[in-house]
Amino acid sequence: MPDAPADCLLTHTSLLLEAKLFRDTFDKAAVGLAHVSPQWRLLRINTRLCEILGYTTDELRALTLQEITHPDDQGCDLDEFQHLLDGDIACYSVEKRFIHKQAHSVWTQVTASLIRTPAGEPDCLIAVVEDISGRKTREHRLHEHELQNSIMAENMPGGLARLDAGLHFGFANHALEEAFNRPASNIIGRHASELYPPAALPALLQNAERALQGELVRYQTVYPCPGGEIQHIQVTLSPQRTADGGIDGLIMVVDDVSELVHTQNALHDSVAQLRHLAQHDTLTGLPNRALFQETLKNALAAARRNNLRLALVFMDLDEFKPVNDQLGHHSGDLVLQEAARRMRSAVRASDTVARIGGDEFVLLLPAIENAMDATAVALKVRELVAEPMQVQGRRVQISSSSGVAVFPDHADNVDELISHADTAMYQAKRTGRNQVLVYDPAMAAPTDGADQSAQVMAPLADVASTTSPNTMR
Repeated sequence: MPDAPADCLLTHTSLLLEAKLFRDTFDKAAVGLAHVSPQWRLLRINTRLCEILGYTTDELRALTLQEITHPDDQGCDLDEFQHLLDGDIACYSVEKRFIHKQAHSVWTQVTASLIRTPAGEPDCLIAVVEDISGRKTREHRLHEHELQNSIMAENMPGGLARLDAGLHFGFANHALEEAFNRPASNIIGRHASELYPPAALPALLQNAERALQGELVRYQTVYPCPGGEIQHIQVTLSPQRTADGGIDGLIMVVDDVSELVHTQNALHDSVAQLRHLAQHDTLTGLPNRALFQETLKNALAAARRNNLRLALVFMDLDEFKPVNDQLGHHSGDLVLQEAARRMRSAVRASDTVARIGGDEFVLLLPAIENAMDATAVALKVRELVAEPMQVQGRRVQISSSSGVAVFPDHADNVDELISHADTAMYQAKRTGRNQVLVYDPAMAAPTDGADQSAQVMAPLADVASTTSPNTMR
């Protein structure tokens, strides 16, 4: 058997090593460690705890744990401490603030357990103190960020929502509550099909499918409101990605663009109206010279392409000036408007009637068989125009002179066709008026001072003439 002195020496050495190991573990631990008396006195303190609190070991031993605890946190673990002393719990953990020697707060996580004497009486606490100031700062920033986001979300003028990949609502702001006419508690967890009206649902489902595949989708649609009015909305669907790049839902932003749509429509209508005014005669509503020339150019190209005939009829109202002189320009305007209405009623929908001067009109007749067809239309128009009119209680009767030119029989281009129709019209006026003539190369060119013999009319009272749209020439 080994000698007893040797065994005692070995045991003593082992105890010394264990004691050193305990001291090294206690002193060099990466967290703060302390033995605390039931009266909150710090009995043993390791290096890390001194670093966390900024005090020396001797300074801490002169203080109680409560003396360096933040005033607002002094009562946060008293109940747990008492339960520990009473044996109700084996340990507890709390988050609390200590006051650093330099007077700033230090957030810590304190975990405490109790060492008892052999007789079972409380001896001291083992306190493990971890500095969580960095984590608390991050949590505070995250909380502030979430709070700001929440405030922004709730105060957005448009709707904001989060939907999962199955299109169930996980969040809805106040604006969306109003749109759905129900509180958020009655929105969260519901599928989009339970909330969206049938008229708006198909567009959402179709575009949500695209967004769930990673595409940022923006579309406009109409949304029937609870009050019955129709709202124009713009919906933006943004994929919500996970940390690994997957997509687990959508962020939906809904903006009311009704006012913008109404403004755009009004602007479109205004542009259309301005375009119409720029291309039409303000008095009769007929196409003006500029629009007529563009229409003739396109019609001639189509006739050439399709190997068709096209006719141009120039028409001038005979002796229109006496109407203005004797009845006044307002009556003259009424005569021109009625003449234009009768001309439109005499032609096909595919034909064009335009006013190109004060009392000058032109008929564009595409896809005709021959000059006789054009002449028949011109004669019909002449007969309608010649029927008596009632103008401000007075009977007025006018006649007209027309000239016809046909593509490609009389001309192969726009300028020649216009010139030849004009020549035929002036020939009709020079040779008696109130007739329709087809262009013939033998016709003399129109001359200034063409025969303007007076038209027989019933005596009319003289009316002072005023400036009027009918005096265009």
